[in-house]
Amino acid sequence: MVGAVQDLQGWFARHPAGPPVKQLFLDLLWAGLTRLKVDPLPEIPDELKEDMVMLAARMEQWAIEYERKGRLEGRLEGKLEGRLEGRLEGKLEGRLEGVIEVLLDLIEARFGVVPDWVQARLAGADLNTLKLWSKRLVVANRLEQVFQNDA
Repeated sequence: MVGAVQDLQGWFARHPAGPPVKQLFLDLLWAGLTRLKVDPLPEIPDELKEDMVMLAARMEQWAIEYERKGRLEGRLEGKLEGRLEGRLEGKLEGRLEGVIEVLLDLIEARFGVVPDWVQARLAGADLNTLKLWSKRLVVANRLEQVFQNDA
């Protein structure tokens, strides 16, 4: 193993892009040894040990930065999701209010004064129920027919 490392050191020293290539090799070596959970680590010359210690420190910093970035992205995603949910809820509420307002106007035009019980029923209804009642309103002879079978 020591002979192979010495050969590598010589090759890095002669290579025109020696330091960056050496750093890449060390990064890959450290990542591979860490991933394989090699224990104990093989004997590594002092020169490479220093580089590996620096690499370990750098990888720790990368992990911290990656975790920090992940938390930040998570917060941003949560905020975006919350805003989108709020907008959708607001749009739905606005749409419900608009449908209720139209139904109240139509009921008043067709049957006169709108009773309190009708206003309460409309205020508590979902969009599908309001659509059903609007269809019934078109053919109903009495106000009660609009809301029949929905108690």
